[in-house]
Amino acid sequence: MFTQEDFVRSGTMACVGRTLSLHAYSCTARTAPVNENENVNQWAESDLAWELADAISPLLADSDRAQLYATIGSGESYAAIDTVLQTIAYQSLSIPTELISKLTDWLDAYAHSDDAPRLHELLHAIKSLG
Repeated sequence: MFTQEDFVRSGTMACVGRTLSLHAYSCTARTAPVNENENVNQWAESDLAWELADAISPLLADSDRAQLYATIGSGESYAAIDTVLQTIAYQSLSIPTELISKLTDWLDAYAHSDDAPRLHELLHAIKSLG
């Protein structure tokens, strides 16, 4: 199981009452530049980021939702997906099986990334919630 320290990464969302709140932590996760991974379909990655954001957006305060949407809109889909995954795992939120399948496919494209082991741990934690 993950501890809070595992989630002290860029923009990790922490639970505050009944809403999630974004906090600005120093980034220890590497964000993948747009052209770094030729195996990633940038449009599909962006679509996945939007789907994940929509899945947790009802739990976010307006300002935090806007910040997450701005991250995705500015082309930082990888960073947004990473942040949402951390939030889902840390807050023990469940997501639809279809999204888990899409996340598994997405993560396959990052198999050789330095972040792959950590992302696999997050995905495993999320799968165990369902």
